[in-house]
Amino acid sequence: MVHNAYIKGDSLYLAHYRAGVIVYDISDPSLPFEVGHYDTYPGVNSTAFQGCWNVYPYLPSGNIIASDISTGLYVLRLGKTTSVNNQNNETAENYNLMQNYPNPFNPLTNITYYLPRQEFVKITVADELGRQVAVLVNEVQQKGSYSAEFKADGFASGVYFYTIKAGEFISTKKMILTK
Repeated sequence: MVHNAYIKGDSLYLAHYRAGVIVYDISDPSLPFEVGHYDTYPGVNSTAFQGCWNVYPYLPSGNIIASDISTGLYVLRLGKTTSVNNQNNETAENYNLMQNYPNPFNPLTNITYYLPRQEFVKITVADELGRQVAVLVNEVQQKGSYSAEFKADGFASGVYFYTIKAGEFISTKKMILTK
């Protein structure tokens, strides 16, 4: 549940009870995309008012203050996204793989990503042992923002990793399935 939302320049800052702080680039209002996410309360999903209560993005330092009902005060700063396994040391400033949402999840979650140009894209999901358990995307896609749904019915609770390969860009993130 989004609790508070603030706009600063071309960014939208959201405080979310179960997802923490989420930052969107809204320079093109018809195509907003996530550029930052920090989960202040990675607890079990519930209907209680837990997690991030408010976010304050207006400090001159560029730091972001977030308050969480359960875990306290956070001082955050947006950084550049870099890939985990980039083979040619190219930064991923133009590509973006966001943290899945919701996380933890049961049984559905969405993985959002941005492509700066047309690429062949493959998104896979692996278990903790590195075994591929799903292929979510395996096609050529045009420049733009996309979302892939991962439905984990029949999967055991635990940590999973999702990887995007788009041209030379490779990035991996962790997600948690709870049942």
